[in-house]
Amino acid sequence: MGRLRTFIERCRRRRLGKVAAVYAAGAFASMEVVDFLVDASAAPEYALRWVVALALTGLPVALVVGWFAGGRSGTPADDAAADRYWLLPAVLVPLAVVALGASAWWVLREHPQHAVRSLAVLPLTNLTGDEGQQYLVDGLHEALIAELGRVEELSVISRTSVLPYRNAGTGATAIAQELGVDALVEGSVFREADSLRITVQLVRGAPEERLWGSSFDGSLNRTLALQRRVARAIADAVRVRVADAAGRPAEEPVIDEAAQDEYLRGRALWRARSATDLERAVRHLERAVELQPDFALAWAALADAYVVARGYGAIDLPWDRAYDRAEQAAFTALELDPTLGEAHASLGFIRFQADWDVEAAERGLRLGVDLNPSYAQGHAWLSSVLRSQGRGAEAVAAARRARELDPFSAVMNRYLAFTLAKTGHCDEAARHAETAVELDPRHPDGFWARWTCDALAGRTDSAVENAARAYAGWGLPAGDLQAYRRAYERDGWTGALEAELALLADPAIPVLTWYARAQRLAMLDRPDEAFSMLAAAADARDPLLLFELATDPLIEPLRPDPRYRELAGRLGVAD
Repeated sequence: MGRLRTFIERCRRRRLGKVAAVYAAGAFASMEVVDFLVDASAAPEYALRWVVALALTGLPVALVVGWFAGGRSGTPADDAAADRYWLLPAVLVPLAVVALGASAWWVLREHPQHAVRSLAVLPLTNLTGDEGQQYLVDGLHEALIAELGRVEELSVISRTSVLPYRNAGTGATAIAQELGVDALVEGSVFREADSLRITVQLVRGAPEERLWGSSFDGSLNRTLALQRRVARAIADAVRVRVADAAGRPAEEPVIDEAAQDEYLRGRALWRARSATDLERAVRHLERAVELQPDFALAWAALADAYVVARGYGAIDLPWDRAYDRAEQAAFTALELDPTLGEAHASLGFIRFQADWDVEAAERGLRLGVDLNPSYAQGHAWLSSVLRSQGRGAEAVAAARRARELDPFSAVMNRYLAFTLAKTGHCDEAARHAETAVELDPRHPDGFWARWTCDALAGRTDSAVENAARAYAGWGLPAGDLQAYRRAYERDGWTGALEAELALLADPAIPVLTWYARAQRLAMLDRPDEAFSMLAAAADARDPLLLFELATDPLIEPLRPDPRYRELAGRLGVAD
């Protein structure tokens, strides 16, 4: 007991109680400042935790320094030294700790070690014990990707490109390399009555290691809110900041299970891009919003479906009515959620294709991809708008970004292939067109991208074969295709182009072909007929006219003609 009393007396003489009290006050004040700086600078919240931990570690350091600064014995000289120096460790040590922590955080922030800035969310495992619940698991997977897509600083691969890895048994390193991401999110869904449990883990691709994992519980009728919690936790685990956009609904709507199922089916069919699938997509999405009128994502998807389905001749509506329905669906989505990037992108594309308002289209699409940087279709549509303005390099960058976000999507590969082909990069375009054809051999657009490069390079045999396969994808009879091939065999490339003019005039073709016929006439060096056809394309509001006029190299012979400049001015595109 005597030694303890002596130790306590020495602590008193060295003013260690005062050191601890002032240190605590200084550390608390420092934490308040750091907390303010973290919020003001949009720094990751783990920076505050880091500095707090270092400040707590500094307390014993301050006490040790205070002990030695206070002298060795209880002489008057030592008491005077303690009076002079006890404040030194109480003030300088916490400041040094905070400065050291902030400096270390800043260095690592600017030069991150193994930073995670791109993710792929693998298909969630169904642990409900009921295959009939797979639609629910898929809905949660889609919602989680959409929620993570809103996170700035984080690139998230689209659902289309991760679906092939369902039950694939491929290692994390191989998947991450194939998708070009830093890490993977793996997870499972368990359901008991009206309760859900989502278990997720974050796995680095290279070197392969588990970085984080957790489980989240919620009710079945609050699945979107549950996915928001999961997404925030993942974002925090990879140390990026989640910013709530102003105007986003504070309370997520309760989503009806049947409506969610209709939405997922409709979106999947919309991505397939065949006339039959698009017709079914419209029906499913109309049913989704009928069942759930406040389902913003479904309204945005329906807007896309009306525009694309009409373009493919999948729905029996005049263009103006299809556009009107699409616009109303997009407006409804934005009324429900003004921060929904998909809805802004939908409305931007409607402004482009329906109104030919290029400036409004670009504003809407840029806002859409700002709100959801991982929305591949938004970037793809933006590439079309930029290409219509002759901004080839920007268009290629946007199309490339779309393909990076959805590398196994035939649609995104076709967008990139066309953009490259129409901006003078046919070698690379051919590779992506080949990928598109491999991913979806039924769809004509991949073959048209190949035809473009073949035509530019003078590979007429290959061009004719690719055109024939494209026409077959449009459903032209085998007899017409044989006649087309015979025309080429008999009269060469000129004969093939002449035969195409007849094929493109066939009313059975489900798309507008005014621009395509003008293009063939330009290639045949028949400018008067070509300009007449371009005028008809403008009157018919053929979308291809706006998409292609500024950059299509196949109509280059028409550009010196004053009529081209007049038409470009009428459309408001680059001359």
